[in-house]
Amino acid sequence: MSTPESYTQTVTRCAAGRGWLWWVEAFRMIRESVGPWYGIGLGYICVFILPSILISMMAAGGTWTSIIGYLPTILTPCFVVGFVAAGWTQVRGGTPQFSHLFNGFKADVKTLLGIGAVKMGLWLFTALIFVMVLGSDFETELKSIDTKDPVAVLAFFTSPRLLLAILIGATVLTLTWMADWLSPMVVVFQRAGVVGAMLSSLKALLINWRALAVYVLVPIVAYFAFCLVMGVVVTVLALAALGAGGKSGVLVLLPFLIGGMMLFMPLLISLGTLTAFVAYCDIFHAKDAVFPRPSKRTAL
Repeated sequence: MSTPESYTQTVTRCAAGRGWLWWVEAFRMIRESVGPWYGIGLGYICVFILPSILISMMAAGGTWTSIIGYLPTILTPCFVVGFVAAGWTQVRGGTPQFSHLFNGFKADVKTLLGIGAVKMGLWLFTALIFVMVLGSDFETELKSIDTKDPVAVLAFFTSPRLLLAILIGATVLTLTWMADWLSPMVVVFQRAGVVGAMLSSLKALLINWRALAVYVLVPIVAYFAFCLVMGVVVTVLALAALGAGGKSGVLVLLPFLIGGMMLFMPLLISLGTLTAFVAYCDIFHAKDAVFPRPSKRTAL
């Protein structure tokens, strides 16, 4: 993947509505090349996600062995660059290829792996803080709760100690995600190091917090809308199945419903990753002709 000869390093403040358009523009890219993006997403699931889940399951059971389950995280930035390479090819008139998925391993691998290692370290650091704030007796207290007493359950889960742990954990994880989200693109297009790339990503997203808030809100709303629609669909199908073949008819429908949802998973993965590419172009390349993004912006 070649990079532009010149690029603007000016961070641009995007309008809040751009958070929605990041999804829209990524969706348009997927729609233009559904087959290739499906293949790339499916490849990512088979090559990375499923092995990662298997490693996590094998490593579960102990505090130290569980750390092994985090190791695949180190490779994530390399695969993100693979999606970026495919997107970069498409916006320049080419066709995304499955081979693009591995382009990140041909780029600045050392820096990309460094970003993954820092992210993994921050995740582990967050888990350590969470355990320290809760204390060693937290698990014992949790088991001793009378689940039949709603007042006791509410008192436990609204305790200052638990709320403080959640607040600290959520803050660190959010900042970690912001520092990581655009950093692979900063490495590839701006040839930055680990610290520089992560700080650039964090700064850019803090400046564009309004667009980022809309961006995060979109999948949340979509998820609840999907659950609502699926609830209606499942209810209608269940009633039809009960009327036709009893309770067993409902069970027959479940594999088809679950399989239908899983069928779209590769496209959803490609879509979600492409939004980072679109957001990067919007924020860091607002004036570059190679990344035309029609919108109202105010350069800082």
